[in-house]
Amino acid sequence: ELKDISLLEHLPNVESISFCGIQTVEDFNPLRKLPKLKKLSIQNSLCDLDIIEKLPPLAALHLSNFSGEMLIDCKKLVTQTKLKALSLCCLEYYNEEYLKNLTNLKSLSLRRNMPLENSKSLDFLRQFPNLECLSIEVIVYSGYSDVNAIRALKHLKHLHIKGYEAALASNDWLTPEWLDSLPALDKLHLEDCQLSEEEDFE
Repeated sequence: ELKDISLLEHLPNVESISFCGIQTVEDFNPLRKLPKLKKLSIQNSLCDLDIIEKLPPLAALHLSNFSGEMLIDCKKLVTQTKLKALSLCCLEYYNEEYLKNLTNLKSLSLRRNMPLENSKSLDFLRQFPNLECLSIEVIVYSGYSDVNAIRALKHLKHLHIKGYEAALASNDWLTPEWLDSLPALDKLHLEDCQLSEEEDFE
């Protein structure tokens, strides 16, 4: 079991680190000693997110964990104003209004595993008018109630939608007309989606 990552302090040129399935690290402070760190990925690992605000400026941050231990308080990410890519894939994230400080954000991935009665609006996306890439998993359990904010992303070039089911959506929004409202879109990736039989995407 990995408990001590102090060895990283002797690798000052490290630019990218990924923790996957690590549940036993007791202290993540050695990450603070990596001045060139640009990319950090924490997947299915226990980590005190307080460390994020103490790290050097990151360009990419991937947080993925669907256990009850990973509730992401977006307020803890506000110091990472150089972020260009952010992934929030977890049981739940909150205080997303604080992400407005991430003015350099170009790519965002979202998934939350919450029931529909805890539905959440995507209105906070309006804070990122320059967003170019968006990936969102809208399975029933994601509980996203309002996706209209996506239409405000006039610079959105790449859109990845996974798990959309028109028959289960309270409002069938994934339509050709809806896509026409995204003038810069040049790449659409639909994965495991069940669209309305009446829709013609040709």
